[in-house]
Amino acid sequence: MANSDKKQGGKKGLKKNTKMLIAVAAAAVVLVGALLAVLFLVPNCGESSDGSSVSEKVYPTDANGRQYALDAKGNKIENDEGVLRDGNGNIISDGVVDITTQGPLLVTKIEIENESGSYTILSDTPKEKTTDSDGNETTQTSDTVYTLVGFEDAALQSDMVSSIANQASNMATTKIIDVTGGNLKDYGLDKPRAKVHTTFEDGTVVKILIGNEAPDSIGTYIKYEDKNEVYLTDSDLVDKFLFSVLDFLSKDITDSAENEDNAEIESVTLSGKNYPQAVTIVPNDDETSAAFYKMTAPSEQFVNVTNGQEVLSGIRGLYATSVTAYNPSADKLKELGLDAPAAKLEAKYPDKEYTLLASKADDNGNVYLYNQGTGIAYQLAATSVAWATSSYSDLKYEYVLKPVEEKLSSIEISSGGKSYKFDLEQVKSTDDEGNEISSMKIKCGDKELQESRFSTFFDNLTNVQRNDNAESERPSGSAVLTVKYNYSGGKSSDTVEYYDSGNRTMLAVINGTADSHVFESYTSKIIEDVAKAASGGTVTAI
Repeated sequence: MANSDKKQGGKKGLKKNTKMLIAVAAAAVVLVGALLAVLFLVPNCGESSDGSSVSEKVYPTDANGRQYALDAKGNKIENDEGVLRDGNGNIISDGVVDITTQGPLLVTKIEIENESGSYTILSDTPKEKTTDSDGNETTQTSDTVYTLVGFEDAALQSDMVSSIANQASNMATTKIIDVTGGNLKDYGLDKPRAKVHTTFEDGTVVKILIGNEAPDSIGTYIKYEDKNEVYLTDSDLVDKFLFSVLDFLSKDITDSAENEDNAEIESVTLSGKNYPQAVTIVPNDDETSAAFYKMTAPSEQFVNVTNGQEVLSGIRGLYATSVTAYNPSADKLKELGLDAPAAKLEAKYPDKEYTLLASKADDNGNVYLYNQGTGIAYQLAATSVAWATSSYSDLKYEYVLKPVEEKLSSIEISSGGKSYKFDLEQVKSTDDEGNEISSMKIKCGDKELQESRFSTFFDNLTNVQRNDNAESERPSGSAVLTVKYNYSGGKSSDTVEYYDSGNRTMLAVINGTADSHVFESYTSKIIEDVAKAASGGTVTAI
C-alpha cells in the first residue's frame, strides 16, 4: 500500500508542476508582448514622437510645461543664455555660448592685461577687391601682419601671435556655472588672471575676464566683463592670454649663415672677466700648422682645435630658452649680471657683425645673453655658448708646437751635450698610372733614414701636449732638451726649450717665452730615442 500511495502522489505532483510550467510560460509570453508593445510605442532615445531631436538630459518644466535649464548652482537660466532648443521648444543643449566666432582675419586689435603687465597686439589683414573675366567681384586677402605695440623693432614668434589671435576670435563656453555672478572670488574673477579686449573690423569689442582653472582640470572660469554670467571654457582656448609680452618675442638670438662663405668668421674678439687680456681669433693662414684658427692677441699662437671649434660654433644660429628683457635698463643689466659680463664677444662675418654679452653661469647651468644689436636679453644653457665659460688657457693650442712635416726643411735636436740634425725634403714622383706620389726624404748627416721609422719619432716629437698654462713662470738652469724647427717656405725658425720644473714636469719655452708645463714622460721619451732615430733604428710610440 505504501508503494501504491507513493506512485499516486508522484503522478499528482507531476500534474501540479506541469500546470505551473504552463502558467509561467504564458506569463512570459505576455511580458514579451508587453515589451514589444513598449518598443513600438516609445520613440528612440534622442528622438521625439515627431522625429525632432532632443537631449538625453532631463530638464525640469515650468507651469506651462516648457523646459528650462539650470546653471551649476541650480539657478534657473531665465534668458535662455546658452540654451539651444528644437522646433518644438525642447532643449537640445545648454551651456554653450559662442563668445567670438568672427575668425582671426577680422581682428584688428587685441588688448591684454595679466599678471605680467599690459600689452597690445595690432592685426592687419590687407584685402583687395578684384574682378574676374566674367565680371564677378572677389576679395583677395594677403597674409596677416601682427605688430606688438612698443616692440615694433623686435622680431616676433609668428606662430605665437597668430595663435593668440585665433583664441581671441574663436571662443566658446562649455557650461554655465552661475547666472547671478555672485561671489566671483570663488572663480578667481574678482581679481582675474587676465583681461582681454578684442576689437573686430566692424567696431565690435568683446571684453572677457579670465579666472582660475576649475577643479579636476575640467576647464577655466570666464565671463563677459559687462555681464553677470560665469562660464566654463576649455583651458587651451584661453591659455595664451596669460603669457607675458616677452613670450611673443622671437627666441632667435642670432641668425644662421645663408651659405658656407658667410659661416666662416673674419675675426672674433673675446673680453670680459673670463678674458682679462682680450683674445682675438682669426682663421689660420699659416700653412706650417694644421690648426684651423690662430690668435693674434694677446699673443700670436694657434687655437685649440676642439675648444676653438666649440667656441666658434656658439655664435651664429643661437636659440634661447626664454626672452628675459627688451631694451633693459642699466639696473636690469646689473640684475642679470650683464653690466660687467663674464664674457663679451665681438664677431665679424662677411655679412654680419654681432656683439654679445654673457653673464656668469648660474647654479642651473644657464647664462643670460644680451644682444646689443637687438636690445634683447635672453636665457639659455651655458653649454650652447662655450665662449661664455671658456678662458684664454682653454683656447691655447693642445700641443706645444705641432708643425706640418711637409713644410719643414730640417729639425735640430740637442740634449745632454749631444746634437742631431734631421734634413727633410719632400719628393714627388709619378707611378705607372700617372698618379703623383709624395714622400719625404730624410737624412741625418750622410745617412738616409727610412720614412716609416722616422715618422714615429716625429709624431712623438710634435705630439707633446700642454698640461697647463705657465706663461708667468721663469725657467731656471739649462734646458734639458732643445728642438728647433726650420721651415722651407721662408718662415722664421721656431725653437722649443724644455726646462726641469719639478714634480716630474717640464717647462716648455717657445722662442724664449715661457708657455706651459708638460709631463716629463714626453721629453724623456724623445731624449731616449733621438740617437736611435738618427741611426735609422726603430722607436715606439709614446
